Amino acid sequence: MDLSIPAAIVGRLSDTIFTWFEAGSWQRGFSSFPWSGRVPSWVRLLLGVVVLFVVVSWDPAQAEVSPTEEVNPSQAAEYGAQVAKTVLALQQFRETQTINVRTPQGKEGTVTLTNLNPTINTWFLLQLSWSTDSRGSAYHLENPNPKGQRFKLDPTFPSGIAVVEDENQYPCDLNLASAQNFLDQARASQSVYAPVCGGRVILRNATKGHRTNLEAVTDFLRDEVWGGEKVIVFVRNNVTSDSYRETADFQTVSEVGMRGAVGLDSDAAPLPALVDPRFADRLVVPVNVGIPLETSMTKGVQLGAWYRVSGNPGIYFSMIQPNVIAPEILQSHKTLVSYLDGVEASSLCYLVAFDLDRFDLGYALGTEHPRVGWSARTSDHVKGRMLPGPDGIGGVTPLVTTGLINPADARRTVATFTGGFKRQHGAFKHGELALRNAGSHYGFVEDGVVLSKLQPGLATLFVLADGTISMKTWTEADNAQLARVR
Repeated sequence: MDLSIPAAIVGRLSDTIFTWFEAGSWQRGFSSFPWSGRVPSWVRLLLGVVVLFVVVSWDPAQAEVSPTEEVNPSQAAEYGAQVAKTVLALQQFRETQTINVRTPQGKEGTVTLTNLNPTINTWFLLQLSWSTDSRGSAYHLENPNPKGQRFKLDPTFPSGIAVVEDENQYPCDLNLASAQNFLDQARASQSVYAPVCGGRVILRNATKGHRTNLEAVTDFLRDEVWGGEKVIVFVRNNVTSDSYRETADFQTVSEVGMRGAVGLDSDAAPLPALVDPRFADRLVVPVNVGIPLETSMTKGVQLGAWYRVSGNPGIYFSMIQPNVIAPEILQSHKTLVSYLDGVEASSLCYLVAFDLDRFDLGYALGTEHPRVGWSARTSDHVKGRMLPGPDGIGGVTPLVTTGLINPADARRTVATFTGGFKRQHGAFKHGELALRNAGSHYGFVEDGVVLSKLQPGLATLFVLADGTISMKTWTEADNAQLARVR
């Protein structure tokens, strides 16, 4: 999992991840998501957003699959070449096997299985081609147990693939020599993640995502109307500006006659925010918060303090209003951080923290966004050659982005939230970064598969194969660990 972004949307302190929400956004994003002691078994299908989810850590008892990180020189050259290419050419660590297959009628063909990143061992592409059909077929397969099994082709078993677990090998018959193989049958099903071979293999199927009427209108304006972005900006700034903004009325401890909900003083909880001493005794009653806490919020909570979420150990909730932050913080770095106006400074913000000793992070693309073509913010002279996108690709076909968390992770998922920008806004229009690396579009990696290159100079949140979570400014030297980014 990886997400490199032109402006940091996530801050990291010790082993806790913090995500800032404008007040009201949390409830809209989680209105259908049950917060309880049980981990939900489903997640809403999303279109137009990137999904970043938090999941319970890997079971250490699972068997390890030995990865390889050797780079094929020709594949590395394909990855770096500034030419039009397919998404497969962005996978410089891929391993490919090909065997011959013959139908009962004597038609000759080939089966090609590509492990897109053997170190992560999750996404595979199976391609079937026949001598009488130049088009062929492609199937995006997912390994539901990447730490315990791997897929390979066996020349003695051309009708399917072999699933290898330790020293054991299980045949997965896909009936590939038939006119209607089992993968075609799974593709015709209504399942986005269609299990085959008893669930040892998952076929990812394309589906339509969900979007609001507002998202549909803005996408239409951007894609179909000349100058549509200017129309969107005008409406946003003059009609809907701050329409979801929430503020809070403060109360003092003496007014409510009690201390209110006292924040945590524990090594496990995040450190409280530094608040202006003038507001140290102020309480605020949260409104439209769909997150139950262990302590009552009826009398109010302290701004900047952290509270345990009920039924979910390791998850904490807090509220802050920028104008109550300690003056020494607000007055620092004036040349780097823009001044907050009165509306921004008095807007209520919700924060949620996850103890990453208890949780893991994952990342998944939506069904349509982010795209991989050019951002309209990129100037024509930076684009250079007539490429479909900054990485040489204009789409990710034959790979399938589902907008859904896969079933194996869904059972362990406790939260999802937006993880990035649409490609339209995901590049620099001005400044030094706008002139480097084709406008420095933000990059993203899902399950070890590069769908947009990670760019030097951008704040990057990433998880390695061993579960290590880091956030840093990406550099050219960091590309040495790209094979281990999941």
